Amino acid sequence: MSERDDLVAMGFVDDGSGALRIYASVSLTPIDNHFFRLVLALPHGSELSCVIPQIALKLAPPTELVIDPEAMITNTVRRRPW
Repeated sequence: MSERDDLVAMGFVDDGSGALRIYASVSLTPIDNHFFRLVLALPHGSELSCVIPQIALKLAPPTELVIDPEAMITNTVRRRPW
């Protein structure tokens, strides 16, 4: 079995674009000044966790999401800007 098969067995699903997706609760907890623990609580009760160096994360204050209503009104099929 491949890693992809393992993830599918855990509940991840292919979204049609080749990416695997899952609905999970996510928590990011600082371990010390240089590392964080990332935990994905999966729907069936299991958890996936890993330790991530702080330098790998882009930490910034939240920004306001601006949605252009003109971009939402169209009669063509295209990807939305958000």
